[in-house]
Amino acid sequence: MIYKGAEKGKDSINSGIQFIQDFEIIIHPRCVNFLTEISNYTWDKDNFGNKLNRPIDDFNHLMDAMRYALEKYIKKGSGWLYK
Repeated sequence: MIYKGAEKGKDSINSGIQFIQDFEIIIHPRCVNFLTEISNYTWDKDNFGNKLNRPIDDFNHLMDAMRYALEKYIKKGSGWLYK
């Protein structure tokens, strides 16, 4: 089996988040770790308390895995990634 790393590029996190926000995410109640993460996932703030356009780097392991799993479907630029 051949494994391929995630394509991490400029703004890949925000692009992935924006893509996923178009879907209804249904989580089984027994997936307590995912429920914890998605409930605590939040945006970073500056020194004045204003939200920044980047998520905090905490409670994001399973969220990142979801983005990586959907990576080939995320629209980038002029087309869809199908590899």
